[in-house]
Amino acid sequence: MTDGEKNSERNVPVERETNIECPVCSSKLFLVYYTTEISFEREIYIQSYVCHNCLYKESEIFQLNTGEPIRVTMYVKSPEDLGILLYRSPSTTVLIPEIAAEIYPGENSEGGIISIEGLLDSLRERFNTMIQDFEGDQEELKKILSFFDAIEKKEDESFTLILEDKSGKCRINSSKALIDRLDTLES
Repeated sequence: MTDGEKNSERNVPVERETNIECPVCSSKLFLVYYTTEISFEREIYIQSYVCHNCLYKESEIFQLNTGEPIRVTMYVKSPEDLGILLYRSPSTTVLIPEIAAEIYPGENSEGGIISIEGLLDSLRERFNTMIQDFEGDQEELKKILSFFDAIEKKEDESFTLILEDKSGKCRINSSKALIDRLDTLES
C-alpha cells in the first residue's frame, strides 16, 4: 500500500455499532471515528457517538501530535496591533504581565482563532463578572479598569501578550511575535 493510499484510508470515517445505549431513546449508539489533519493542530482524531434513531450526537476531538513547548511574546504597541490574529490551542496559557492577568487552560479548553482585541474583550467580560467579588487592592483594580478602558477607546495602551503552550501549537500571526522554546526559558 502506498503512502497516498494509507492517507486516504485514514481520512475516511469508520462507523461501528456499540453496546452503548443512547441517553435519549435507549437505541444502540454507533461510533464514527477517523484521523485527519487541520491547520494549526496538524493531526487530530475525531470520534462521534451517533444515534440513528433520534439523531443524538456527541463528539470529541483529540490532538495526536504535540511539538516542543513554546512561549510566544508580542509587545502590542498600537491600536492596529489589536487586529492581529492568534491561535490559542487547548493547552495555551495567556499572560498579560502589566495587569497580572493569567488565564490557564481548563480541563475542557478548546482551541480557537481570535484577534488580540477579541481575546481582550473576552478577558474583560470575565473580569467584569469577577469584579463584584473583588477583595484585592483598590489601586490594582483601578489600574486594570484603566487598562481595559484605554483598549476599548483605542488609545495608545502598550502591553505585553504572552502565550505559553506545552503542545507548541499556539501562534500570533505577526512578524513582531517572538517565539522561544519554553523549556530553555524555565531552566
